[in-house]
Amino acid sequence: SRLQLRAVVLKDRDLCASIRNAATEKDRMQMCMAAYNGGFGGLSNDRLACRAKPGCDHTRWFGHVEHTSMKSKLRMKGYGRSPFEINREYVHTIEHIRRPRYALLNI
Repeated sequence: SRLQLRAVVLKDRDLCASIRNAATEKDRMQMCMAAYNGGFGGLSNDRLACRAKPGCDHTRWFGHVEHTSMKSKLRMKGYGRSPFEINREYVHTIEHIRRPRYALLNI
């Protein structure tokens, strides 16, 4: 219903607004996608792990937090992929496959 859709939009807005200290707005949105898919706590843990790793910038997604995760890398039965792979593929798919399709619409 209309109220359910509103609740989803407001929840997503609040989730994205809670992500602080991203290098760019684009990095923040990529982290928002990862948090939407894998939970805010998961993103926070991944950023902490990145921060502790030499050369990893916890304020940047691609090439940094993207490769550093506390999520399991063991493939789950029935999914064929691990929670890590599912989460990272989600961000990649939105950013590199779906977004360009919508960009053509000039919305």
